[in-house]
Amino acid sequence: MIDALLPLTLALVLFAALLFIVSDFDILSPAVIVALVMAFSSVLALASASTWNLYMPFYGATILFLGVLIFSLTSLAVKSKLNFIKSVNLPNFDVKPVPVILLSIFTFILAFFSFKETYELAESLGNDQGVFGMIGAIRPHLESGDITISRTMNYRNTFATLFAYVSAFAFFYLLIIKNTFRKLLLIPMFLLSPFLILTTGRMNLLFYVIYLLIHACILYRLREGDSKASRKRSLKWTLYAGGAFFALFLILGTLTGKVAFDGTGRSPLLILAHYGGASIPAFGALMELPVIDDGLIGSHISLGLYRMLSRLGFDLPEVMTFLPFLHFDGMKTNVFTAFWRYIEDFGLWGMFLFTSLLSLFYTLFYELTKSGRLGAYGIILYSSLAYPLFMFFQDERLIMDFSGTPIVYHVILLFVFYKVILKKSS
Repeated sequence: MIDALLPLTLALVLFAALLFIVSDFDILSPAVIVALVMAFSSVLALASASTWNLYMPFYGATILFLGVLIFSLTSLAVKSKLNFIKSVNLPNFDVKPVPVILLSIFTFILAFFSFKETYELAESLGNDQGVFGMIGAIRPHLESGDITISRTMNYRNTFATLFAYVSAFAFFYLLIIKNTFRKLLLIPMFLLSPFLILTTGRMNLLFYVIYLLIHACILYRLREGDSKASRKRSLKWTLYAGGAFFALFLILGTLTGKVAFDGTGRSPLLILAHYGGASIPAFGALMELPVIDDGLIGSHISLGLYRMLSRLGFDLPEVMTFLPFLHFDGMKTNVFTAFWRYIEDFGLWGMFLFTSLLSLFYTLFYELTKSGRLGAYGIILYSSLAYPLFMFFQDERLIMDFSGTPIVYHVILLFVFYKVILKKSS
C-alpha cells in the first residue's frame, strides 16, 4: 500500500499557507486555525514516522484533507457574505474592586478544598511521595477510567475558570483600550493556577492560553481598526503564546511523570510528537476498519447529554470519555482527530455536513465578535468557546464539552461575572 503521510503533509502545509494569504493574514480566522493545526499535526507525525513506524493510508489521507477543505470553503463562503459588517467601538468599562476581592477570597477557599480532595484521593491510591507525587499518582487512574473527578470539584473548577476569564478580559481591556494597568485583576488570573494543576491534565492550561490569546488579539485589532499591521502582530502573539504553552506543558508533564530527560523515550520533542502528531495516522488506521454502529445518535460527541439523560432516569448505555487506545510500534494513542467522532456518529457524508455546519457557526460567530457587534460579553463568550478549533487535529471538543447542562452553566456564569465585575463608565 502507498503511504500517503508525506503527500498529505505537503498538501496541508501548502493549503494552510494559501488560506492564510487568502484570509488577509488573519491568524484568528476559524478556517485558518483548523488548517494550520492540521498541517502542524501532520508535520509532527511525519517527523516521528520512522520512530514509531507510522503509516497513513491513501483513503484516510483523502478523507481528512476533504474534511479540512470543506470546513475552509464553507468558512470563506460565509465570510464573503459578511463584508458589509463594519467594526464598532466597545462601550467604556471600569472594574468594581470590591466584588473582585470578595470573589478572589472565595476562589482561594475553593482552591483549598480542591487541594484537600486531590491529596486525599492520591493517598487512597497509594501515593507515598507527599504533595509532589499526588498528581502522578492520580493521572493514570483517570486515563484508564478507574476513577473520576467529583462533580463538586468540577463545579469548583468551572467557577474559578470563568471568574479568571472575565477578570482577564477586564485586565486586557483596560490595558489595551485604556492603557491602564490594574494589578488587582491579576489575582483571580493567578488563582486559577492551582485548579489547572489539580485537574492533573494539561488541556485546561491550553484552553486558558487560547482564551487569553483570542480576546487580547481581538481587543488590540479593534483598537487598531483591524489593520494588516495589527493582524501581523496577532501572529507574533500567537507564536509567543505557543512557546509559553509548550514550556508550561513540559513543566506539568514532568510533574505527572510523562516528560523525562533521561533518554527513556519521553524527551520533550517525542512527547510533542506524540500528543501533537499521533492523531493523524491514528485516524488513517481507523479508516481502514469498518464503522461500528452502536445504535445511538451522536453518542461519541454528546457525552454530557447522554449522562444528563441517564441521571434523569432514561435507560441508556454508559458512554466513555476516554476512547480505547490504538497501539503503534512503541507508542499508543486514543485520539483520532475530530473527524473520526463525526464519522462514527453520522457516517462519512454526515461528517462532511456536520463539519460544514460547524464552520458556519464559528465563522459567523467570529466575524460578528471581531467587529465588536456582539459587545464585550460576545468577545468573552467567543474567546472561551474558540479552543475546539485549535483541538480539531486531536479530538472533538465543542459538543463533547458543552452538550447538556455545561453550556448553560458556562453562558450564565460568564454573564453573571461580567455583570458583577465590570461596570460601564463615561
